[in-house]
Amino acid sequence: MKKRRIFKFITLVLSVILVLTVAVQTTMAFIVAGAPSVTNTFKPFEAIVNDLLIQKTVEHPFGADYVIPDDIAFDFEVNLGALYAETTVSTTAGDLVADENGVITVTAKPGASVGIVGIDEGTEVTVTELQKLPGFSVKDGVASKAVTVSADGTVTVDFTNVYAPEKVLPTNINITGSKELEGRDWQDGDVFTFLLEYDDGSEEWKSLGERSVTYDAENDGFNRFDFTEALAEVEFTAIGTYVFRMSEIEGDLDRVDYDETVNYFNVTVTDTDMDGKLEISGVTASQNATVTETDGVYTVDVLFNNTFIPVPDDITVDITVKKTVICTGDETISPKDFAFVLENVETGEKLTVKSDENGIADWNLLFTEADAGKTYRYTLSEVIGEMVGVTYDTTVYEIEIQITLSDDNRLIATVTCDGEEVEDLVAEFENSFTAPAPAPTGDDSNVMFHLLIAAISAAALVLLTVYRRRLDLYEEE
Repeated sequence: MKKRRIFKFITLVLSVILVLTVAVQTTMAFIVAGAPSVTNTFKPFEAIVNDLLIQKTVEHPFGADYVIPDDIAFDFEVNLGALYAETTVSTTAGDLVADENGVITVTAKPGASVGIVGIDEGTEVTVTELQKLPGFSVKDGVASKAVTVSADGTVTVDFTNVYAPEKVLPTNINITGSKELEGRDWQDGDVFTFLLEYDDGSEEWKSLGERSVTYDAENDGFNRFDFTEALAEVEFTAIGTYVFRMSEIEGDLDRVDYDETVNYFNVTVTDTDMDGKLEISGVTASQNATVTETDGVYTVDVLFNNTFIPVPDDITVDITVKKTVICTGDETISPKDFAFVLENVETGEKLTVKSDENGIADWNLLFTEADAGKTYRYTLSEVIGEMVGVTYDTTVYEIEIQITLSDDNRLIATVTCDGEEVEDLVAEFENSFTAPAPAPTGDDSNVMFHLLIAAISAAALVLLTVYRRRLDLYEEE
């Protein structure tokens, strides 16, 4: 009887324990009297467990080819509930022991996932991303998500982070420059001004200001300028290459050739380590700009060179006429005093000269700086005179004179005659002379004429003598 009662009691206790175990469908705990703590071991029932998958995605502004550094990873706090307190939980990264609240921490890299294996159906799980990486924020601001594990399949929790690094200021870039003047000494009143601009993506370059240098005899560094503070106004908010340019503003100093060089320099902004801050990783330059780097500090130095251009010397172009007279017969004439005319085709202005005893005539045309870049066209011909026996030359030469200014500030005259370039222009004219025939001598055909003249003269003399005598007689009476 006593044994039966003991057996019934044991059976009752076992029945209660079994009912309680089935009711909660959870971990069995064995309580040991006098133990300092309670340790649970998770032994899920295969028919009623499932998995939880946490996926991580990162959106960034660096483009599809950018590779996120391997040391970037994100931690998630997974709260499985008090039922999993201090139990061993299987994950794709290995087994983890939950704390007294049933919480474990797992890690996932961008574009990857981490899974928790064997969670009881119906378990409510809260997954919270732990924010610890600078520059990263949870998309839409949702850092904690709650799901219920079901028997339908693996439950997936997606977390997307947006990476937005902090801007960087060009505090490690110095922009300096200098002005040189060639051709004359600096003078009081000499001022040169320079402009710094950058390409902000709009249609026009954005000005960052101007700097000037002014001659100061007591200051050796008067010809240097600095754009460092102007550059500091630029904020770099994204990776990329930023383009700047520096140029000289043309002034009004007399006879100064201003430097037209446009000096470019580029600033490269990167964030290869994805540490939450952009970095200036390089500075390059072109034209007359140079870049030096010391301990991460870049210095861009630009040289502008202006030249004083003195007035070039005047030049003359000589045009020479060579007159030749071909004489036939015994009589000859000199080539002197034949006239020639040089006529400007555009203006109609005529310049006339006469040949000397050697048949030479010439013009000395003067050209000045004002003629640079101009072309003058002339015709050269002989003036047709009225000298008996002379046949005049009707040749007309077409002459073109082009005036240019060389790189070394000299006037240059390029002369062409009848389309061919010449160094010494000599225009030749050839006249011919034939002496007129002399009066005929020894011809008897005119004897009667001469006799007639003599008879008339004698008759006139007789009449004159008779008349004179009669006049004298009359006066005596």
